[in-house]
Amino acid sequence: MKAARFANRIALRTKTRGCRNAYSLRCTPQVHGAVRDSLLQARAMAQVELNSATDNPLVFVRENGEGDIVSGGNFHGQPLAMAADQIAIAIATLGGIAERRIEQMTNRLQACLPAFLTPEPGLNSGFMIAQVTAAALTSETKRSPRRTPWIPFPPAAIRKITFRWA
Repeated sequence: MKAARFANRIALRTKTRGCRNAYSLRCTPQVHGAVRDSLLQARAMAQVELNSATDNPLVFVRENGEGDIVSGGNFHGQPLAMAADQIAIAIATLGGIAERRIEQMTNRLQACLPAFLTPEPGLNSGFMIAQVTAAALTSETKRSPRRTPWIPFPPAAIRKITFRWA
């Protein structure tokens, strides 16, 4: 019921001021859909990697007793690191649009509601702390993904290790 009243006030403001609603309200389905698709894609990649062979070397034995030994890079974590980056981007995107919606509700100039949704703004902080916390957390998630560039050491080393910022 409160959400419907909020939407009605936003609609009334739009009619009286002649402006459109904020992107954080109009584009929510598109952003949430893109986030959902990204998370599903990362999940599919993780499932493939969890079901893959990681032994190095791989030994293939034929029925006649002969076989092959193949040394590969099956242990490498790059696919999972990229999936983790994709998840970090999706979460930062979702947090960003959620924070903007909180700001829309708590900003009396935007929502035509009392400042910070409190009956006595100024004396009481209402949802101000929720808004500030959401903004801080959103800023924090935008640090991801951060990859540590790889530089082989010692020179001419053959190993490249995938790092993931945590």
